[in-house]
Amino acid sequence: MKDLFSIKNKVAVITGASGVLGGSLAKSFIEAGAKVVALGRNQETLDSRVKELVDLGGNAFAVEANVMNIESLETAAEKITEKYGKIDILLNIAGGNILFSNFGARTVIF
Repeated sequence: MKDLFSIKNKVAVITGASGVLGGSLAKSFIEAGAKVVALGRNQETLDSRVKELVDLGGNAFAVEANVMNIESLETAAEKITEKYGKIDILLNIAGGNILFSNFGARTVIF
């Protein structure tokens, strides 16, 4: 049963990974054997988070992106699939105070 729900070697993208909640989830995913893509708006903060994750023995990668900007997300998706070939899990932990309706009907598919 344990292997049925395993995330070992799965590629997990965590938006807001440089924050407290996203960072905690990133650490948990690393401990469970997932490959973590830390997504956030500040490269320096992301690099610090990824160093923590790698120091735990994990496979982690930082991608600077703004979840409120569709072009930024499209670029992030390209970088992630270039490195890992796929995305298995997406956790959207990033905050934002702009109504979704402001973005129209466009959707980014990872």
